Amino acid sequence: MEELNLKLTGSFLDSCVALFQTSTQRDAHRLQAAIAGIGTNDSVLIEILCTRTNTEIADIKALYQSGNCRNIKWYML
Repeated sequence: MEELNLKLTGSFLDSCVALFQTSTQRDAHRLQAAIAGIGTNDSVLIEILCTRTNTEIADIKALYQSGNCRNIKWYML
């Protein structure tokens, strides 16, 4: 991951990093980014929370609550 970060930039870096993440990790990160700061990105919240199964939402919730999605250096939004 660090080597990718050194050699790639922009959207191509984001796409490559996404290939190394599970869908649960991507969703947890996107939710975290959607609620960070002032205001929320409602379209991201709706897209993720309304299109995932209860099991997928439980997995995202467990990852988010474990704190792992906050400790990993994320490169994409």
